[in-house]
Amino acid sequence: MKFVNREKELALLESEYAQERFSFTVLYGRRRVGKTRLIREFIQGKNAIYFLADTQTEKLNLEAFCSNASEMLDDPLLNQVVFKDWSSIIRYICERSDKDQKLIIAIDEFQYLA
Repeated sequence: MKFVNREKELALLESEYAQERFSFTVLYGRRRVGKTRLIREFIQGKNAIYFLADTQTEKLNLEAFCSNASEMLDDPLLNQVVFKDWSSIIRYICERSDKDQKLIIAIDEFQYLA
């Protein structure tokens, strides 16, 4: 399916990505307007972890995130260690990631983690 009518938003994300600093970007809007597709288009071909949160428990979301991250980063240890909270897993990923290569962590439906 062709990706249309989101060039402005995609350009904004690319502009943030081009910065030399850490960036935290929030996408929000009405349901069913293409936010997930925009995220997927943006991270395509980039060093990225994509995670779709859902209404399961925090523990199950953490496990699912670790599984995604393990696959994306080719780090089998992520599937073997139990992380107690989100800051621990994010810290682990940041410490182990290649400092010369940007990493995107995209969490879709973030509100389910709150």
